[in-house]
Amino acid sequence: MSVWQYMAALDGHARANDPDGDKRLSGSEQDELWDWLQSKE
Repeated sequence: MSVWQYMAALDGHARANDPDGDKRLSGSEQDELWDWLQSKE
């Protein structure tokens, strides 16, 4: 197994077993956050 294959497998394992994986921002939350950041300029 090459280093690249190992790192890809490790990344896949980490993503599959991430307890916080379902806590990503929704599209509307991303837009709201971006709008808020833009208003701070």
